[in-house]
Amino acid sequence: MSAEMTLEKAGKVRAGVRAIRADQQDENQRRHVAKRVQEISAELGRLEAHLRTAATFAERTGVNLDVSYVSDGHGNLSKHAAGGLPSNPAFVAAQRKLEASARRLAEELRTAWADWCQVQFGVLPLSRRSGLLKAQRDEVDKKLKELKGLQSPKGDLDRTTVILFTEGMAGLKEILEEAVELAPAVAQVLDRIESGLLTLADVTDEEITLLREFDLAADIRLTRKAG
Repeated sequence: MSAEMTLEKAGKVRAGVRAIRADQQDENQRRHVAKRVQEISAELGRLEAHLRTAATFAERTGVNLDVSYVSDGHGNLSKHAAGGLPSNPAFVAAQRKLEASARRLAEELRTAWADWCQVQFGVLPLSRRSGLLKAQRDEVDKKLKELKGLQSPKGDLDRTTVILFTEGMAGLKEILEEAVELAPAVAQVLDRIESGLLTLADVTDEEITLLREFDLAADIRLTRKAG
């Protein structure tokens, strides 16, 4: 069962919960039911948020989680509510199942998200980074740091995180794919130079020749240490 279908069912149960509250004519009974209805509504809200995230995750990545178990909690409540006011044990049982479903789905989302993100990092053509200009390299490094943070959000995964990551990753791939593809030896020299720890004595004649052949020598500036 897809997240969209399950979300639709949860919405119907939410409407049923509102109807339970509206049907209570006696004021004492209304107050008695109000707390349970509020708690159930809150749990449904959390569950619906996770289902919306799962739907966005599937839409953006093609990864579909099995969320059929989510129906257990609100399915039982809906069945009990069909005959009128559910009993207190029915409310409690439904709430516990909703809580368990929400926790399980949140954890499954975090795990699937982290795994999927790691795969995306693995296929990035980062070897092309050395062929970019300094400003572009800085932009790549900045985006990588941001994406790493989105891979491991502090709280539960949400739709905004999924959207920001997928769009950011697409932009990063575009930058890298447009970069000049350098020979591995050239890229290695440039990375060493960029580290700021390389002296002229550490660069071989062959490496200097490589930089000239790729028309990169003019991009390298030499400075002499004071003293």
